Amino acid sequence: GVLRVADCDRTHVTVAARRIVVSNSLEVVHYCYTPHPPLLVGDNRSCQFAPYNTLYGGLHGDLLAAGLGAAATSEDGQRQLQCGPNRWKHPVEVSKLELPQ
Repeated sequence: GVLRVADCDRTHVTVAARRIVVSNSLEVVHYCYTPHPPLLVGDNRSCQFAPYNTLYGGLHGDLLAAGLGAAATSEDGQRQLQCGPNRWKHPVEVSKLELPQ
């Protein structure tokens, strides 16, 4: 799904989402897994992005249910999870995009 972080101050967010949109936030740290670059909209200051940093028993099933991973079987028969690239490192500032004329 889509996570929208709006008007937050000095918060830590841990999320796995298809799309992340951050607007008008201050000093928010995002620990995220997302196959699309996070979007920064409006006045965001001192926001940071880092890789997803959590592990729990139901993570495998949750990522599959959200469409963020695919089930696979290794050569030795073990169940594995395959995920696409994590694009947390490349946020896009929407307000700074140049529109074609």
